[in-house]
Amino acid sequence: MKIPTTKTELDLKDLHQIITAHEYDRAKKIRLKGYFEGRHDILRKEGRANGAPNNKLVTNYCSYISAMSIGFFLGKPIAYTTIEENQAKLDILLDIFKYNDESAHNLELAEESSITGEAFELLYIDSDAEIRFKSVPSEEMIIVCDATLEENIIYAIRHYRIYDFYGATYSEYV
Repeated sequence: MKIPTTKTELDLKDLHQIITAHEYDRAKKIRLKGYFEGRHDILRKEGRANGAPNNKLVTNYCSYISAMSIGFFLGKPIAYTTIEENQAKLDILLDIFKYNDESAHNLELAEESSITGEAFELLYIDSDAEIRFKSVPSEEMIIVCDATLEENIIYAIRHYRIYDFYGATYSEYV
């Protein structure tokens, strides 16, 4: 979700408004992921009043179309080459990609983008001082950008929930 603003700093009131607006987008993305996984609304329909069977069949084209397009787009992993004088730099980059399993990571990002229309990646340094990157579910991310035509990113907010062991209650984090 991308929210344009003219402010450069956000206060608690702004953050509350952004998170409230994000709830609609979050529900929409969770619903799209449900369609991808075969949990369609038609399966939740009530039985018929006259007692006749209410059998429903889901043909999961969402998953099929997404898998086909991702396979076509990234079926063969991306290859990297450079001129001879930059080979040492490329080797460092390839080591980082190998450490992070970059080809599987790219497939994960492509799938998320195919399902929800957005994909986000978090770049960080781990406890061993290694460069890492991780896909972040699109329903957890809020992008705040300026109100210019370039839509420069000002903030990226991660709004997520951690459920208890039984999945009954959760805590929200921003």
